[in-house]
Amino acid sequence: MHLNTFQQPFRGLQINRTHPLAKNLIGYWPCNDGTGKKVWDYSGNANQATLEGTAPTWKGGQRGYAVN
Repeated sequence: MHLNTFQQPFRGLQINRTHPLAKNLIGYWPCNDGTGKKVWDYSGNANQATLEGTAPTWKGGQRGYAVN
C-alpha cells in the first residue's frame, strides 16, 4: 500500500475524535468501497493510500465490500 494525498469524497462516516482509542489513531481504512485501487482514510488524518500490484478483487459481504 502506498500513501497518497488526494481528496476524499464525503461518505457520511465519522470518527469520534474524543474517544480514548482515537487519540493516537493514524488512519482508518475500512476498504469497503467495492471498486478501484484507492483506499480512503476515514480517520480525518487524510492518510489515503493506493493498493499496488495487481488489481484488487472486491468481495461483497454482510456490511459492504472487502478487498480479497
